Amino acid sequence: MLDICYDEWYDIVGTIFSEGGDTMSIPYPAKAVANWFIRRSLKESNPVTLMKLLKLVYIAHGWHLAIVDKPLIRDRVEAWMYGPVIPELYHEFKRYGILPIQELATDYEPIFDGKRLIDAKLVTPKIPNDDTRTRNCLKRVWEVYKGFTAIQLSNLTHEAGTPWDSVFNNADANKSEIDDEAIKAYYLRRLNS
Repeated sequence: MLDICYDEWYDIVGTIFSEGGDTMSIPYPAKAVANWFIRRSLKESNPVTLMKLLKLVYIAHGWHLAIVDKPLIRDRVEAWMYGPVIPELYHEFKRYGILPIQELATDYEPIFDGKRLIDAKLVTPKIPNDDTRTRNCLKRVWEVYKGFTAIQLSNLTHEAGTPWDSVFNNADANKSEIDDEAIKAYYLRRLNS
């Protein structure tokens, strides 16, 4: 089943680059990518839990690095006991525990008067509609991985030789960040295998 997932990526590589729409302001906040998946899950009545959402965002980031050669998210990815975690997303949605996520992530956007901060407004981060490449990548990740459970996605990220495995099982217990270069190299190997 996993070989099918990786093989199917060849179908989307051309689509990502052929439908126009340059990648806009990537890397995006992880909350914008998470919101894309949450919207899709609610639209299709295919709920996502915190664990599943974290893995989907991580996997999308990996495929984006491999195919587009640019990071999808600007937030750091860390190797935690249960796999790759984007702390910003974890803290946003941890209140859901194992329950399906029902609300979008929010953030505060500062409002300046010249150089002086005067206020902040609550915003819902999103991927711009005209960023076709990013939306195609996210759509493909959703199509391929939406049928996986959170545990199955976690198991994928825990396999021997994954970036998580390399960092989490490394003798240097002080390092928890998973480097984008390691993520990219892993997904490039998957793409080319």
